[in-house]
Amino acid sequence: MMPEDDLLIGHIEGDFSGISHLDLLWQIEGESERRIKDVPVNPTAGELLLAQAMPAIPLMCPVRARLLLLAQEPAGERLVGEYTFDHTPFRR
Repeated sequence: MMPEDDLLIGHIEGDFSGISHLDLLWQIEGESERRIKDVPVNPTAGELLLAQAMPAIPLMCPVRARLLLLAQEPAGERLVGEYTFDHTPFRR
């Protein structure tokens, strides 16, 4: 990420077959969790594209974030995937 970037795009591969309701749980060390409910997902695509405005991403410090994808099913939540993002600040 560069300081002048406006948008961060993430590409996540996974098996989304049979999933009609997917939640995204975003965890950053030292902060409270954020949940995005009903993330649009194509069950046959095998990928999920995420777009995030840059002001929401901390640029000035190293950050480790976990992203959990949770299928919402009649029996409850099911973990579909767990991903870790390590960010190191940009230095010129």
